[in-house]
Amino acid sequence: MEENQEEIPRHVPENHFGYTPLQLAKRKKQLKELERDYPSLPYGWLEMVWDFCETRTQDEIDTIINKNLFDGPSMFAQRTIQENVAEANEKNKVE
Repeated sequence: MEENQEEIPRHVPENHFGYTPLQLAKRKKQLKELERDYPSLPYGWLEMVWDFCETRTQDEIDTIINKNLFDGPSMFAQRTIQENVAEANEKNKVE
């Protein structure tokens, strides 16, 4: 009876960025530290920030910080605001 049993495949974590085993170990360790240091932030955000910083050069990160490229609303938020204003104007014209 035991001869026919197949081995159950184990879960393999996804590696979307193609990190090396060393990078994955570093990621795991640093995410634990981030989770300890920033307990109020969702774990997914911490992962997102770590992945972003790992896939960018220090020069790119410095440029983003020094030029305030991420300050203010995103282009998606602006588009939504503009669409809402346009829709409100359309409704006011009809009435």
